[in-house]
Amino acid sequence: MLKITLATFILLTIFLGCSSKQYFEPENTSNSYSENKKDISSEIKTFNADGATLKNYKFINFEGVSKNILPNGYKFLNKVDGKILAVNKKGNLLIDTKNNIILFKQNIIAASIRDNLVAIIFEDNSFAIYDLENKKFKFKEYNKISFTNNIKIANPIFLDD
Repeated sequence: MLKITLATFILLTIFLGCSSKQYFEPENTSNSYSENKKDISSEIKTFNADGATLKNYKFINFEGVSKNILPNGYKFLNKVDGKILAVNKKGNLLIDTKNNIILFKQNIIAASIRDNLVAIIFEDNSFAIYDLENKKFKFKEYNKISFTNNIKIANPIFLDD
C-alpha cells in the first residue's frame, strides 16, 4: 500500500510539474527607445576596459569624449584623479599630456597612478610599482609569461590597507 501511495504521489508531482509549462513572450519594444545620437567625431582606433582611443587621438572614458588630444602614436590606458595615462608601442608611458614621459623597455598594457607611484602591468605579465620622484622601481614581480592579452585586463588599483 505504501508503494502504491508513493508511486501515485511521484506520478502526480511529475504530471502537475510538467503540465504547467510557460513560454517566454517578449514585450513589444518597438519605438520605445530614445533616438538621441551623439557624434564622436572620429572612428575608434583602440580600446581597453576603461576607454577607447579615437583616430584623431582624443579618447573616450566614463566621462565621455575628452577635450585633450594625445600625442601621435599614443593610446589611452586610464584616467585617475584627473591624470591621463597613455602608452605607445615603444614602451613610453605618458602621464598627463604635458610631456611627462617615462621610458620602459617593455610594452605596457595597464597602468594606474596614485600620488607619485605608478602601478604598471607589462605585456609579459610582470607588474611593478614605479616611484616618479626617485625615478626607480620600488617593486617588480615576474609571473608566468602571458601569451595573449585582451581588452578585459583591468588597470591596477591602490588599496588603502
